Amino acid sequence: MQVDLMRIPPPEPREPSLELIENKKGEARKLVKISYLEFETIDQQGTKKSIMKMVSTHRGYLAKDHEYKSNDRTSVDLEIRLPAAHLEQFMIELSHNVDKFDTKNISVNDVTEEYVDIEARLKAKREIEKTYSKLLSKALNVTEILNIEKELGTIRTDIESIEGRIRLLSNQVDYTTVNLRFYKKIVIPNSILSRIGNALKDGLDTLIWLCLAVIRYWPIVILSLLFLGIFKKIGLRKPL
Repeated sequence: MQVDLMRIPPPEPREPSLELIENKKGEARKLVKISYLEFETIDQQGTKKSIMKMVSTHRGYLAKDHEYKSNDRTSVDLEIRLPAAHLEQFMIELSHNVDKFDTKNISVNDVTEEYVDIEARLKAKREIEKTYSKLLSKALNVTEILNIEKELGTIRTDIESIEGRIRLLSNQVDYTTVNLRFYKKIVIPNSILSRIGNALKDGLDTLIWLCLAVIRYWPIVILSLLFLGIFKKIGLRKPL
């Protein structure tokens, strides 16, 4: 029997039914939590060491680490990934070690319905894949085989893309992101005594520079002094 691909349309992907969403509501919600905290410290290295110890205790890991310096402070930015179940206790422990947070923000994004929708799309795509696999087994000529394999390739690419999205969402749900910034202020002296000290230092630097210049260019200095002495003698010998 010859198989006509045009007459056997594959099943279309279906939107998740309300019943499916309602069934999912009985399960734990899929929540993506992202936190941002900023605070001042007087010991950056000690603070970082303490934070990394807490991260290790809570089975998390460091995703990013960036240190930089501005005009009035040195800052450290950390991006930490923690198991979502450990976030609350981590925050409590961190709060015990910080006197005051300049910024403390936790955002929560509910991706439950997106997750349900993607799972339904994946199920539909796999049904289509099965349909084309059955058609492939019934194909009678090379043309039909090539056409079916082309469609299968497209479907399998879609399946890989959907599975990738599911893995990403699952990772974001299972591991929460904590962005930490802690900084240390740089004390800039601005008193009269400090200005006098800076002026004396600048004067000394200038004097040292002049001495080094004389040492470096001593032949030119000696020749200049000789010519100057000769011109003076010639000037003294001129009759009045």
